[in-house]
Amino acid sequence: MRNKYNYNNTDASKDYTVKVDVTNLQPNTYYYYEFEALGRLSQRGRTKTLATGNVSSLRIGLLSCSNYSFGYFNSYDIVKNNNDVDLLIHSGDYIYEDGFKKAGVDTIHRRTFPEYDAYDLNSYRLRYGWYHLDPSLRNLHQQYPMVVIWDDHEFANDAIADTSPSHNPVTQGTWAVRKANAIRVFKEWIPMREDTSRTNIINFTQNVGDLADIIYTEDRIQRTDVNNAQQAIDLALQIDNLAYDTPNRTMHGFRQMEWMCGQLKKSTAKWKILANQVVFSTYLFKAPILGGIPAHQAAGWDIYPLERKKVIDTINYYNIKNLVVISGDIHVAMAFDVPSGVVPYNATTGAGSAGVEFVSDDIVEGDVLPNAEAFMYANNP
Repeated sequence: MRNKYNYNNTDASKDYTVKVDVTNLQPNTYYYYEFEALGRLSQRGRTKTLATGNVSSLRIGLLSCSNYSFGYFNSYDIVKNNNDVDLLIHSGDYIYEDGFKKAGVDTIHRRTFPEYDAYDLNSYRLRYGWYHLDPSLRNLHQQYPMVVIWDDHEFANDAIADTSPSHNPVTQGTWAVRKANAIRVFKEWIPMREDTSRTNIINFTQNVGDLADIIYTEDRIQRTDVNNAQQAIDLALQIDNLAYDTPNRTMHGFRQMEWMCGQLKKSTAKWKILANQVVFSTYLFKAPILGGIPAHQAAGWDIYPLERKKVIDTINYYNIKNLVVISGDIHVAMAFDVPSGVVPYNATTGAGSAGVEFVSDDIVEGDVLPNAEAFMYANNP
């Protein structure tokens, strides 16, 4: 069966990208598609719709952190060639905004384009276009449906609501304009359903029959900073850092946190999958800049422990079963039990856990926690 969907024109205002929202598809079905323009056909693509009703299995490929200039995307090839997943989820850092560093080692001659940091409409567009010239990424999109949620590098390193330590307002303009440009280009280039009424379009829920509800969050550019330097030190260095957080700080925005907990409460699926950018679980790592003392990782939920407590409290109070958190960002493959805090956690049996978390390694970026395995095991029961 062939269906033809007519699309009007694209132009420079959309960076010559095209999206077609196809309707009336059957669940749990492979579909093949092509684009036609000016009498020529694209390569043929394949996708698969999610199952509905009584669903017995779901296989997700979890991806994270793909920096073009750090190496090849051969991990994408492995996923494509295995041909055994229903859905791909990229938990962010799909692109890296940073350009080539003068001190960088260019042994594989794989510089990104443009070679300076992307910061405006044109340079973000060029960066996404350059990434999509990579055959491994292009072929992966050609074979699978992929949900992409942004992390910080789709904007700038360690981005928060109102700034980034890597943003220079003198040479790169205001942060508000840069953030708006990054969101606009993300919408242009990433396969996703448009919602023009919302800016942070990546918090939504997918239902996979009675088996799983996948709850996608935005926890980067809604977040507010620490109140002062002492709070930052206390949140990072105090082993039980919950007491040092304050209710006026938010990682997700108050409305999104209410929505997230509401999605968990109303889900009747067997598995509740919280798909987010950064590590949910509490953990300590060896901080090189602090002489190797144990510290919390500043990018994840550890620096917003009150928000994590709200989620775990919701799980406990409403007796929600089978929570799975998936995340990335930290360039290390990890798995956690998430202690409930209600009954003592047993590291041998897993009793007392409110759920589990799986953290994806990077596609290619570099090790954030080098030679840390023994330390991590010793300091994270």
